Amino acid sequence: MIRAAIFKSFVSRYFSDVLGFVVVVVLARLLTPKEIGLFSVAFVFVVVAHTVRNFGITQYVMQCAEISDGIIRSATFMSFLLGWFAAAIVFATSGLVADYYGETDLELVLEILSLIFVLIPFSSVTSAYFLRKLEYQPIFVANLTSAIGQTATTLALAWAGYSYFSMAWGAVVGTLLNVVVVAWAHPRKLPRAWGISHIREVFGFGVWLFFSSILEAVQRGVPDLILGKTMSMEAVGLFSRAFGLVHLFHRAVLLPLGPLVIPIFARARRESPDSAARLYIRATAMITGLAWPFYAGLAMYALPVTRLLYGDQWDASVPLTQALCAWGAFGAVCAFARQVLVSEGAVKTTFILTVLTFPSVIVLVFCGTHFGLQGAAIGFAAAGVVELIATSVFLKRVTGTSLLHVIKGTTGSLVVTIFSCLGPAALRYGESELETMPYLGFAVFTGMAGWYIGLVIVRHPLQEEVKRIAGLFLLKTGMLRPRHD
Repeated sequence: MIRAAIFKSFVSRYFSDVLGFVVVVVLARLLTPKEIGLFSVAFVFVVVAHTVRNFGITQYVMQCAEISDGIIRSATFMSFLLGWFAAAIVFATSGLVADYYGETDLELVLEILSLIFVLIPFSSVTSAYFLRKLEYQPIFVANLTSAIGQTATTLALAWAGYSYFSMAWGAVVGTLLNVVVVAWAHPRKLPRAWGISHIREVFGFGVWLFFSSILEAVQRGVPDLILGKTMSMEAVGLFSRAFGLVHLFHRAVLLPLGPLVIPIFARARRESPDSAARLYIRATAMITGLAWPFYAGLAMYALPVTRLLYGDQWDASVPLTQALCAWGAFGAVCAFARQVLVSEGAVKTTFILTVLTFPSVIVLVFCGTHFGLQGAAIGFAAAGVVELIATSVFLKRVTGTSLLHVIKGTTGSLVVTIFSCLGPAALRYGESELETMPYLGFAVFTGMAGWYIGLVIVRHPLQEEVKRIAGLFLLKTGMLRPRHD
């Protein structure tokens, strides 16, 4: 069940990304930069409103030890209350925002987007319930249907000349289709009515998660704010380009896993606290077995990859990319830590952790700017070390899992990383020009070969998953026939 849910989450995420890429390419030819920019400004306010609307309600449903009709009714009430409140705020302030930017059409775009918050409460608690049960099929269908509907609506209206309104209506139609599919799959035993019997527990859980989310969102923008003030906008652009390249692993691997991490660990905790701790160590070993080779390879090939993707005008971002790869490697060790804390119900602990680590980003990045742009990137990577240590301390208090346990569980990943770097390192330092696709493709091939050899030698947990995926692929393609004993 868990593997099936993970597979469907990856498929739906990549499918949505592909359609999103198609939309970006087509709209780049149908709309002007000003039209796209206006919608982007509107969508910033929608993202902020989403933080208010969510308020940790879905996380509460996924992690609570016992689920009851009263909890579902209270969560539904909170979802509608906050969702419609967010809709009212976006709608009521749309005129003020339009006046501030001097764009009258921005008001109507925001009013259209406010409908999203009217619709979401009709499915949010049901979706959280499905995730809690790891019944991902309804969500999988809903996500695919939503992505197709949003893409089709956006492109059709843009082609018909509806400018930025096409993107706004596309988002609304996508949300509506998601709600319809989830509502159609709504379990009969799950109540639809509102209630307030557990409102205090839901609010108490959500308020800590809400403030944590706000701080984390601000923390992500700290480097840009500091660099823009102390250095230049060019420095901000270079840092953002480097961060975007390093962040590819997060988008490709961690983001699809995100919705499933809390319910998986919460389920393990309900079954046995010991099994939850073992699962965390195993999951960390598996994610570092993927992340560390990626970051090591990117650090070695930062220059050719940057030139191939963005051109040689971004060469100055290469040292930043290499420093930020260290940040990514440190972050991989505690990639699931915050979700585990939430799955344990320790949302106040999560908030305290965020408050304690937030200043380190400001101080270390600011101090790093005195040594140039690369110093700022190194400071950001050092802040990752501080977060790793602080997270490990809180994780041990809550779950009993120490950093030493995690390090011991990831030693195999370190060996795998070394093996994955042997071939690419030999190519990198034996050839000066590697900006072409064939060279990079061969480097990736040798890296993957060394990676798998490393998996086999240390008997890494990923080896079993690779064999399973390869076996399923061969069976599906008919290259391997099932055995009949």
